[in-house]
Amino acid sequence: MTEPSSAQIKDDIKKAYDDVATTYLDWTQPTHTTRLSYLQTMLESIEPSKSILELGCGAGVPCTQLLAARGYTVIANDISSSQITLARERLPHSVNLIEGDMMELEFGQQFDAVLAMYSIFHLPRDEQSVMLRRIFGWLKPGGRLLANFPEMGFVSASDSSWLGGTEGAMHWSGWGRSETRRLLVEIGFVVDVDEVVVDAEEENGSVKDIAFQWILATKVWILTRSYLSSRPLQPTPQIFWRDFHSLLEEYKPDTAPIVEDVKAPTLGFNAHDAPTRPDVLNVPQADLIKMKQAHAGFLTALAIPPRPYYRPHTRGIVSTAGGPYLPVLVISLRMLRQTGSKLPMEVFLATEEEYEPYICNQVLPSLNARCLILSQILQSSPTKIEKYQFKPFAMLFSSFEEILFLDADAFPLEKPDLLFNNEPFLSTGLLTWPDFWASSASPLFYLIAGYNAPPMNLRQSTESGVLLLSKKSHLRTLLLCTYYNFHGPTHYYPLLSQGAAGEGDKETFLAAAMATNEPFYQVSESICALGHRTKGGLAGSAMAQFNPMQDYALIKQGLSRVKGDKAPAPDVFFIHANFPKFNPATIFENHEVNPAFTDEGEYTRAWTIPEDVVAGFNRKVNVERVFWYEIMWTACELEPRFESWAKYEGICEGVRKYWQAVFES
Repeated sequence: MTEPSSAQIKDDIKKAYDDVATTYLDWTQPTHTTRLSYLQTMLESIEPSKSILELGCGAGVPCTQLLAARGYTVIANDISSSQITLARERLPHSVNLIEGDMMELEFGQQFDAVLAMYSIFHLPRDEQSVMLRRIFGWLKPGGRLLANFPEMGFVSASDSSWLGGTEGAMHWSGWGRSETRRLLVEIGFVVDVDEVVVDAEEENGSVKDIAFQWILATKVWILTRSYLSSRPLQPTPQIFWRDFHSLLEEYKPDTAPIVEDVKAPTLGFNAHDAPTRPDVLNVPQADLIKMKQAHAGFLTALAIPPRPYYRPHTRGIVSTAGGPYLPVLVISLRMLRQTGSKLPMEVFLATEEEYEPYICNQVLPSLNARCLILSQILQSSPTKIEKYQFKPFAMLFSSFEEILFLDADAFPLEKPDLLFNNEPFLSTGLLTWPDFWASSASPLFYLIAGYNAPPMNLRQSTESGVLLLSKKSHLRTLLLCTYYNFHGPTHYYPLLSQGAAGEGDKETFLAAAMATNEPFYQVSESICALGHRTKGGLAGSAMAQFNPMQDYALIKQGLSRVKGDKAPAPDVFFIHANFPKFNPATIFENHEVNPAFTDEGEYTRAWTIPEDVVAGFNRKVNVERVFWYEIMWTACELEPRFESWAKYEGICEGVRKYWQAVFES
C-alpha cells in the first residue's frame, strides 16, 4: 500500500481534529499533570514577559492558559480550525493564535522557548527533523525546547476512526528514542531531560499503554563578544572532557618539571610598600621558549573556546569534598541554609569510593545538594588529577552557568544570592577575595604568559576558598585556569608561587583572567584571622572575608582602607573555618591550633578576637553558637552514617559536652 503524501496526511489530520475537537479536549484530561509538570520545570529558567511559541496548542488547555496567566508573550499554532475556535473561547486576547501547518510558519530568532507537546509526531517522519532545525533557528541562544515523541521508531501509523471520529484520519510517526536524541544533538541542542512516560490511553472501553519520550533541550550556540561561536556546548561533561583533554595535552609545556631548589619568602602584603618581586626559579632559556610557545598556542585555541556543558541562566554553589571533608561540608551547607538561601549545590567527589549512599542520597538532597563523581567524567579520557587540582575541574563540569565556589569548610553569614545580583559581580563576572600575603609569582610566569607583572603593592595574593565566576562571560578564564592547574604541579604552581605559603590553585584564577584580558574584582579589604587569645598570641582557626558589595562601594568613592583611608569596615560575609577542620570526630584532638581549648585545657569559644570583627558579625545572631549547634546536630544525627567516622566513638557525646560547658553554662 502506497504511503499517503505529506499533503494528504495533513489534510486528514486537520479533518480528524476538527471532527473530534471537543471529545479530544475531555480525553486529554489525564495527561494534563504530565504536561504541566514538564512545563513548570522549563519555566523555572524563563522569566515572565519572555516570548514563547506553542506548536499544536489545541484548545489551549491547560498549557497555553498557564503561559498567558503568567504574563508570557505567547504565539500558539494549531492545524485545526475547530481547535483554534475552542482556544479563542478559553484564552485572553493577548495570545496570538495562528491556524495552519506548522511547517509553513515563518519566524526569526525570536523565541525564548518553543513547546511542541503531542504535535511534531503527526508530521511525516522526514519532515520532523526539518521541523526541529526550524525550531532551533527560531530560538534565541539559550532558548528551551519542550517536546514529546513516540519512544519506539516507526515510519507511519494511522487510524481513521480515532476517538470515534468519522472524518479524516489520524497519522503518527517517529524516529525512536535514541535517533530523536541524536538528531537534537546533531542540530545543536543540549538535551537536559530525556525521560519516558507511559500514557494510559482509553478508547472504545479498553486501555492501552503508550510510551512517550519527553525532551527538554537548550539551544547551545551562545553569542560571545562580536561573533557567534561555531563550537556548541557539549552535550555531556564526558564528551567535553574528551575534547578538552586533548587540547591540554596538545599545548603542554613539554619541558622537564620546574624544581624549587630555593623557596620564595612568604611576605605579608603592604599597600604602601612594593618590595622586589621574588625571583628564585632557575629555568633554562630553551624551556622558557617552549613554555611561552605552548601558552600562546593554547590561548590561540581559546579564541573560539570548547564549551563545557552547563544549563544556561542557572546559578548555584559548587564544592569538593569526600572522606573526612564530607562531615565538614554538611556543617557548612547547613550554615548556608541558615541564611535563607535555596541555591542548589553540586558536591564533587573524587571517586566512587568516596560516594556515601546515605549522605549523597538522603542528607544532601534534603539540603538541595547532590553528589557528582569526578572519576566518572574523567574516564572518558583518563588522566591522573590530584585533589588539590580539583577546583577548576569541578567548576568546569558543574551544570551551573554562574557559580559560587565554596571550600567544604567555608560558609556565608548572609544570603549569597545577593552577590550574583549586585556589583561588582554584575559588571565583572569574576569575584575573588584576598589572602594575607603579597604575590610571590615569578617574573618568569609573566614572560611566559605575555603580559607585564603587576606592582607588588597593587593587590594581595588570592585566597581561593571562596570565589564567584560566570562561565558565560569568563569561559576562557576558566579554561586557561584549568590549563594552569592541569600542568600546575610540574610547572605553573612553582611559577605562580615559587614555594611560598599556600602554593596551589589560588593564584591561577586571576592569572588566567589577566592573560585573557577578562575583567575581575578582588575584594580590597584585607582578610582577617579569627581565633582566641593564648600565651603564644592568637590561636587562629578561621578567616573572615568581607562583603564585596560594600567594599566595591568604598572603592568607587575613592576610599581604600588597605591604603589607610578612614571608612567603616565592610561587614564579614564569609567565614572560612580552615585550621584545623571543624570535623566533630577530630576537633577535640590535639592540633597545632586547638580552637576549643585554652592553654590550660579548659573549653573556650574558638572565635573571640579581634573583638570588633567578632562583635560585628554577631550583631544579628551569635554566629559561633549557631556554628557549634550545626556541628552538634551533624555529630548527633549522623554519627553512625559517615564512613570516615567508623573508627571513632562518642562523637556526639564529645560535642554535646563542649556545647553544655561553653554555651549553656
